Amino acid sequence: MAQLVRRALLETAPRNRWRDAARRAASILRSFSLSVSTDGVLTGAIDVEPLVGVADSGDLSEDLTDLLVALGEAARQHETGVVFLLDEVQFLAAAELEALLAALHKIVQREIPIAIVGAGLPQLPRLAGEAKSYAERLFRFLQIGALGPGDAAEALTRPAEELTSCSSPRGRDGGDVHRGYPYFIQEYGKVLWDRADGSRSRRSRRSRRRRSSRSVWTRASSG
Repeated sequence: MAQLVRRALLETAPRNRWRDAARRAASILRSFSLSVSTDGVLTGAIDVEPLVGVADSGDLSEDLTDLLVALGEAARQHETGVVFLLDEVQFLAAAELEALLAALHKIVQREIPIAIVGAGLPQLPRLAGEAKSYAERLFRFLQIGALGPGDAAEALTRPAEELTSCSSPRGRDGGDVHRGYPYFIQEYGKVLWDRADGSRSRRSRRSRRRRSSRSVWTRASSG
């Protein structure tokens, strides 16, 4: 999280244009990195003096709240906002999920311009509710089910059309294999692409052999 906050802070404004709130957030990020790091490597830190007494308690919920509030105040002073996009949220440890929800709760209460968009497996609402009872008031949990045949076909064909000169897929659409489930569509598409790439390689080798044969025949005829 420290890495994400560091990136967001640097994108809020160039360092030489930081205002008071951004400089304070950088110092708090330094404190957070010092308190959270267990191996002594401060990969998420910025070269500033830490702000003693803030985000350095060792309590992840309290420290992450201090850090995100400071980042949000810096963003507000620079008239912008921050959105964190988090994938596979269900893999967060219970303490990490609790800390994230506690920080977001404080952000909502203080109307700070930070938002979090998370993605995860269907058990995510249950995990969030078990971590903090108020989680259902913080998020809108949207279920993404199976795609319809048209959307599933587009998910397979559009990337291929953008990367190659093909205009339409060949063979089965795989609906009986992936059944519209996004992850299976992704895996099915990868198999198709890998096989197509092998076919392109074989066609390329055959083309090179034909060119080589023509070259040899031309030289032999000339001689």
